[in-house]
Amino acid sequence: MGASRHRDPLARLTRREREVLESMAQGLTNQAIAAALSISERAVEKHIGRQSGRNRAGRS
Repeated sequence: MGASRHRDPLARLTRREREVLESMAQGLTNQAIAAALSISERAVEKHIGRQSGRNRAGRS
């Protein structure tokens, strides 16, 4: 399991972070993502921030 998680950066994301990422890929705004997932816009921003942090950490 550990080796595959290192090869696939998406495997490091939580389910919710993947949902936010998929919504972003569809071109939705943070406001639209928040409404679709029934979370606050601030929560969307936090998920995006954690995604970025994990991607940077995985490259080192």
